[in-house]
Amino acid sequence: SMMFITALSVGYESITKIIEALTATIPPISMPYLVIAVEGIALVAAAVLHFYQRYVGKNNGSLALISQSIDSKNHIYVAAAVIIGAVFSIFGIHFVDALIGAFVAIRIFIDGFGLSKEAFSSIKGEETDFSKYEIPFERQWRLNKLETFKTWILYLIKEDNLSTKEELISSLERTFKWKYTPTLSGFRFGIGEGFDFEKEFDNLIKPLLEENFIIKKGENFFLTEEGKSRVDRIFKSIRYHQSE
Repeated sequence: SMMFITALSVGYESITKIIEALTATIPPISMPYLVIAVEGIALVAAAVLHFYQRYVGKNNGSLALISQSIDSKNHIYVAAAVIIGAVFSIFGIHFVDALIGAFVAIRIFIDGFGLSKEAFSSIKGEETDFSKYEIPFERQWRLNKLETFKTWILYLIKEDNLSTKEELISSLERTFKWKYTPTLSGFRFGIGEGFDFEKEFDNLIKPLLEENFIIKKGENFFLTEEGKSRVDRIFKSIRYHQSE
């Protein structure tokens, strides 16, 4: 695997540099400011690529993309190590990047080992747990989406007089799932893309019933006074912020 080769390469260079620091004088990094600028750009590019590959890989169940995202993360480690080394080099300290490089090599090796385990499990037919590959804030984004869907259900019952499961699901689908566009739909950028409203409807309705925002009579849902107050508060707040 390329990850193990990268880990060995970075580790070898780090150990070599540490030995040089103990036995000889390490020459300073030439043009450290240029190094910082170039590696900074590389770090940002690798970070964007990492999060993009991780997000798409997780949502599409692609272990290949997850692997690429981990490789991109390794580039972040390497770029960060070079930047830190260049910064310390400016102040006459020339061995810090070697120490950080050793840490980076260990991190890359650990990531490579973990990914290899996932790959072998996948080959054996075991299901891969992609939930652990969430990007930062993805969990909060998902919770915010659920709150949006629940609030919209309350609004539909109050303002549009929709009351059945079928009516509510149909409106949720129309509102939150965009019409098909090859790029956006493929990568699930819409707020409702990848969300099965019919399958998850009971999970959306349950907390609304428990919090007494709605009641169910037969096959119909009705807003309680508390539910009406919640809708009014939310949209009053929205109008207030829009007027600022």
